[in-house]
Amino acid sequence: MGRHPTALPGALSLALAAITQPAPAVTLFCLQWGAIQVPAPLFAGDLNERLPSSYRATVLSLITVARSTDVGLVGLIVGGLAATALPAAFALMGVLVLGGALLFRINERHLDSRPE
Repeated sequence: MGRHPTALPGALSLALAAITQPAPAVTLFCLQWGAIQVPAPLFAGDLNERLPSSYRATVLSLITVARSTDVGLVGLIVGGLAATALPAAFALMGVLVLGGALLFRINERHLDSRPE
């Protein structure tokens, strides 16, 4: 998982897809919610450190708009799926998060080649 635990919420979503008992489901959901919140300040700190101050506010605003649009559109799809098959919705969320964590991971090579 590296420095940013982005894959953990995806793995917990996949686990939620397989759970049928209420008590473990509530526990996993709480763990997932916490795991989702952990990387947010880490990413914010990294962005603030790496973006030049002359256009930091614009870039952060664009990221917020893109994230909100993505959450809204994917939320409609997952919500529609959850209305008919809740485990499938959790499985889809898990696959999307794990896929994104693998596809868009940042490594030290990316950080060393950034412009100053």
